[in-house]
Amino acid sequence: MQPVTFPDPVEIPAADPLAEPGLADVVTLQRRRAAEIDGGGEESFFLDTLAEYQWARDAAGLAATTLDRLTKPVLEICGHYGLAPWRLTPRQVDKYFAGAGKRDRSTVRQKMNIIDSYFAFLAQRYAGEIARRYGVAVESPVDPFNRPRHRGDFGLRIPPHSGQPGSSSPGGGSRWTRPASR
Repeated sequence: MQPVTFPDPVEIPAADPLAEPGLADVVTLQRRRAAEIDGGGEESFFLDTLAEYQWARDAAGLAATTLDRLTKPVLEICGHYGLAPWRLTPRQVDKYFAGAGKRDRSTVRQKMNIIDSYFAFLAQRYAGEIARRYGVAVESPVDPFNRPRHRGDFGLRIPPHSGQPGSSSPGGGSRWTRPASR
């Protein structure tokens, strides 16, 4: 991938729409994306989705080393098979982690979780575009047997009302209403 270079503000004419601060970044990225869509293939599109996944995670305030760790397992398995991620099957993932990618059990679990998280992002942001371009549905190759129980679907815990069963405790009142520890 070529690094994106932004024009020097002095070189931009006043009538140019890029003269507004901050707009230059958006227009440059849109032009770059349009050029890649015309000339880029499946691998180029895959790398774009990885970059956007890193940007989305970067917005959450993660460190640079963490961002690299979030894409490394996806790049490993896709590089091993020479496929874009949306073409991977659960059988290929199982075969990879039983053979070439075999590591400690916790490492394999962590890598599968990372791959599954990337696919959750891919399905949410790019499922329609991938289906139109390549005729493939985006489904995580980490099947339910290997998937973690919670896939980031943790909800907000709301304390029980005082009238609900189990809301009182021997210490008087629910643990949500009791004063802090003595």
